[in-house]
Amino acid sequence: MRASEPRVALIPPPSWSGGAVKWGPDEAPKLAHTENLLITFGFHCNLACTFCLVEDGLDRLHGITPETFRSWLVQPDLFRGVSRIILSGGEATLEPALFEYIAIARKVPGVEHVRIQTNATRLGDRDYLQRLLDAGVDEFFVSVHGWDEPSTAKITQRQGAFRAIVKGMEAVAQSQATLWTNTCICADNYRNLPDIVALIAPLRPELLSFWTLHLRVDRPDTRLALARVGDVQPYLLRALDACDAAGVASLVKWFPRCLLGPHAGKHDDSQPTTLVEPAFWPAVPRYSCLWRTACEYGKQGCNGLQHPYVDAFGWEEDVLRPVTPGHQQVPHGDQDLPLEPAAQANWAQVVASLGLQSLVGGQGWTLARAGRRGRGLQQVVVHQASGTTATLTFEPARPGPALVTTASFSVSHGPVPAGAQEAFSALLRALKRELPAADLGGLRVPWAI
Repeated sequence: MRASEPRVALIPPPSWSGGAVKWGPDEAPKLAHTENLLITFGFHCNLACTFCLVEDGLDRLHGITPETFRSWLVQPDLFRGVSRIILSGGEATLEPALFEYIAIARKVPGVEHVRIQTNATRLGDRDYLQRLLDAGVDEFFVSVHGWDEPSTAKITQRQGAFRAIVKGMEAVAQSQATLWTNTCICADNYRNLPDIVALIAPLRPELLSFWTLHLRVDRPDTRLALARVGDVQPYLLRALDACDAAGVASLVKWFPRCLLGPHAGKHDDSQPTTLVEPAFWPAVPRYSCLWRTACEYGKQGCNGLQHPYVDAFGWEEDVLRPVTPGHQQVPHGDQDLPLEPAAQANWAQVVASLGLQSLVGGQGWTLARAGRRGRGLQQVVVHQASGTTATLTFEPARPGPALVTTASFSVSHGPVPAGAQEAFSALLRALKRELPAADLGGLRVPWAI
């Protein structure tokens, strides 16, 4: 800080995407857990997208004030490891103090890039765009959800939005700045994802990304903006093929990696460190997958399906395919992984303490075997005398959808066996009724970390 600048006290940070920012007693304070630090402010917008990712925060949240942001400069180590500052909120270009935020971002030690997340509707004003560039912005991350005027007007609920967005992208593409784009996959556009690529690719963006909706407000009984992953898959793969053909890099977020085929390497569910007030986080949806810990991709950061999706469409167990460590998709019904003898013995003790043998036996089933289904998850196979088999999976108790959650475990099951729906349903009802009472807590899958 220069001597001429006023001294400010260090204002503590708010919450971030990993929870409250906390430092250990022997750890130097730090704001970010990634090289990208996203600063939120100005929760206002000039569009009204039917699936807005921050809809419930518009005109309600405030984000980080310039005073708070500036205060962190007095302790440069707070920004250790940060090389990119991302300015976002609602529509960042509507914020009167935007240039103040840019000036502060450019004073952060080690920062190489300052990015604005925007709908680009104001960037067609070349004088305004040049002011942003002169202030220090070198990247623009533009939201593009429609492929023509009618589709964009329907999604953004604003006539003329398409023309303004394209004009803004063209201005960025002709400037010295870098263009990045993002398309949210929704029920109104998934069939036209290749058309969106055809629109954007000639502008030579650095990266063209596709995100499944990250719903905070919508639920299955409201707007149903979500599209089923099996319906989306062929159009998304064609769009990714088109990116490859055009020589444009592409990326996919919050879509099951196992459905991306040869494009699986473009999957990335990670997010930058996001600084915003704590009121933002309770509405962020959780994610789960029936095959999460059986699948190699689950260990590589694939979140699976968000809970509003599961509420609407189920687990999609007949669509998603777990992948082995050798990256081969596994047919359903064949997910057993090797189980070490010591772990088998420990798990047998857990099964005995739950009274699982007696519980399933009372419903006409028998415990057949147990098999490890990946880190932190145990598969139990039950069968009937007729030869019908079914699977139950146990993992450490977690929030979200499950067959039953006990003090120690979240329990789910595989597909209902053909011809045994009634018997299997009776078993599931018994598990729901009796298993929680049998688990007093403190039990664990032997290899859970």
